[in-house]
Amino acid sequence: MNKFLDVIDDYILKYAKEAGRTGYPIIRHMAFAFPDEGFETVMDQFMLGDDILIAPIVTPNTYKRMIKLPKGIWQDEYGKIYQGHRSIEVDVPL
Repeated sequence: MNKFLDVIDDYILKYAKEAGRTGYPIIRHMAFAFPDEGFETVMDQFMLGDDILIAPIVTPNTYKRMIKLPKGIWQDEYGKIYQGHRSIEVDVPL
């Protein structure tokens, strides 16, 4: 089995159990996850649990996108580190 999928399965299962215990959603609006950081109008990115920020491409033929990062240190899927509390533009190849 794919190790990445095993990790994601375990991660989602962890937050599913938390949802049952606390009522917190697994998929979280940015303003829910980061209150008072100005994410109320951000509608094209969300959090999966506490640690994974999802910023999908929502328009065709788009190969870059802006991502608004919450406070803190963030790492992309390639290991690049970003200081949070700012917006960044990232390349989004297929």
